[in-house]
Amino acid sequence: MKTPVKTLIVLSIFMLVQCKNSKQPASVEYQQIAEQRLGSNIQYSPNGDRSMILCYKQQKDQSNGGYGVSFFVFDNKLKKIIYEEVIDRGTVDWYSDNEVVLFYTPGTMRSDQSRDDFSYIYNLVSKEKRLKSKL
Repeated sequence: MKTPVKTLIVLSIFMLVQCKNSKQPASVEYQQIAEQRLGSNIQYSPNGDRSMILCYKQQKDQSNGGYGVSFFVFDNKLKKIIYEEVIDRGTVDWYSDNEVVLFYTPGTMRSDQSRDDFSYIYNLVSKEKRLKSKL
């Protein structure tokens, strides 16, 4: 009687480990692509529903002292990069589940301008890029 119970426990543990391992390739896939494209010190930021991953690397620009960012968005369902860009001086972040906000650091900002005048919202589904201050 004890042997079937032990066997059942061992099989349950084995199945649990196998299920965990079967979910791993998607994360390993985008991480491997990120390492190939961006090198080391990469940061990963999933969108709200985890259907896409923002993979980015901030870099200090030696010529102007500012920071730039190299990034791409990986679609977990399509298993491919759907958007990629390098911003020499600026940042990238999620704006919504299907949009990223791209900030391009200006050289000089006038007093009548705000950060939104230099930020764009890129829709990853429609492929449209809109100036944030015009929304």
